[in-house]
Amino acid sequence: MASLMSMPTELLLDVANNLKAADDHIALAALAKTCRRLRDIAEPILHKLASKKHPQVLFWACTFGYERLVGKLLDAGSGPNIRIYFKDTELINRAVFAIPPGRFYSVLSNVAVRVGREHDTYICATPLHAAAKIGRLSIATMLAARVDYFFESSQGFCGCKNSFDITVRGPSCNAFHVATCHGHVQLAEFLLKQMKASTQGSPDPDYVYRFALEDVAYSGSVPMLDMMLSTGRRSPEHLYLPDARGLSPLFIAHIHDHMSLIEAMRGYGVNLENTPDHGFHYGPLIEHFRLEEQERWWAIDREPDRNEMRPSFTSISKWCVPGSI
Repeated sequence: MASLMSMPTELLLDVANNLKAADDHIALAALAKTCRRLRDIAEPILHKLASKKHPQVLFWACTFGYERLVGKLLDAGSGPNIRIYFKDTELINRAVFAIPPGRFYSVLSNVAVRVGREHDTYICATPLHAAAKIGRLSIATMLAARVDYFFESSQGFCGCKNSFDITVRGPSCNAFHVATCHGHVQLAEFLLKQMKASTQGSPDPDYVYRFALEDVAYSGSVPMLDMMLSTGRRSPEHLYLPDARGLSPLFIAHIHDHMSLIEAMRGYGVNLENTPDHGFHYGPLIEHFRLEEQERWWAIDREPDRNEMRPSFTSISKWCVPGSI
């Protein structure tokens, strides 16, 4: 798959049209998404698969943001509740979710999350997760009338730093979380409003919001913070509450040096000086966790054939621009 990156577009089209396995078509379409000069081959491949009624086409159409194709597939009866499982880690790493330099950098599914089963590594997601990742409210709205429920979990699909450690967070990457950690404010707000419309019953709102402010702290999105606090489910005091690692959203914002978000929190009366143990000097502790995060990202950097795709740790926050993918 890696060698496909160097192929001319015309040759790739020829390869795509002659592949026998549908999964290979989809992998190639995903590869096209990761390389702008090849993106023109993704849509015709998906249309070809749609004519064969391949079950995964709806997911990939949502992933690429092809709104008209999504509408056609839904009208033709494609199931929006399909769960896509990726078990081929090499395919994920080398093709499906490869990220070129300059794009939103995070784990972003290029490292499959271990969910506790030995020798069983995979990620999974639904079409709504895909729409949430790219922030397409129009596609999410089309899916809304047809999905069984809005808060189905996905293992590791969001790719945010907050879900990197599955032992801390658990497999709780629902579509709302995906939209939140990628800074898609309108889409996150839309998903929250759909909570009561769920045909399968809604989860406890506190569970849905449980990681919301942590996601905001990792993404650095000020508009997302304002939206979260405006719902009334979370108050500025929640910015002081620690997660399983003992890190509060305020502390996380400092670790990742999101200055605009830190200033916004200060505007809500939240700052390190007002923490319960306000006499503590936080500088060394923040530096300690920065080094710990750095070690985690370096561990990913050491994976074979991936170093050329990722920026250094010091530039990670630079790529975490709200609304980018």
